[in-house]
Amino acid sequence: MDIKILSQPLEGLCGQTCIALLKNISVEDVVKHTKCGKNKMSGKKLFQALDLYDIKRADKMKYTRGKVVELPTCCILSEHGHFLLYYNGVFYDNIRGVFTEYDFSRLVAYLEINTVK
Repeated sequence: MDIKILSQPLEGLCGQTCIALLKNISVEDVVKHTKCGKNKMSGKKLFQALDLYDIKRADKMKYTRGKVVELPTCCILSEHGHFLLYYNGVFYDNIRGVFTEYDFSRLVAYLEINTVK
């Protein structure tokens, strides 16, 4: 996972950033390929974009409503209008950067990503 992706100006591109991190490509490439620009990545569009990039995922989000949960190895977290990536104990956020501590009261749901090749 190339965290240099997070050094780009990424406000409003949270879902696109998650996909870029998973595929090791630029956020700009994701925007062009999905035709989904700034502040346009809804949950439905996120699912479509993951499928477009052949990223294996769970069929639906698991809703936590702010409860502390044990996250799978890789997942996309959904906060209120914001997505971030969790992988192997580390959180990757286009706004807040890279961190290992997380306030689960922010978490609405998560989507498990299958990391088996």
